[in-house]
Amino acid sequence: LTLVVTNAIDQLQVQIQERQAQIAVEAPLLSVQGNFQTLVQVISNLISNAIKFTAAGVQPQVRVWTQKQSKEVGGDRVRLWVEDNGIG
Repeated sequence: LTLVVTNAIDQLQVQIQERQAQIAVEAPLLSVQGNFQTLVQVISNLISNAIKFTAAGVQPQVRVWTQKQSKEVGGDRVRLWVEDNGIG
């Protein structure tokens, strides 16, 4: 997911700069299998919404990290977290 998140952030550079958003990616991000372009689009949408939907005058703060799911919860699954200080 490191390359996917990097690509998503690169696509959003104008929006990030306009809103003076702070994006923190907690490396290392875990690996997953999936369509690269689809993953970039999904993560780009999540980060874009996190930046866009903040209260007026609030600097957007976004934190991205991954977590391996325990075998009881989902086996060999990875949870991607996109946390923000938005209004939602």
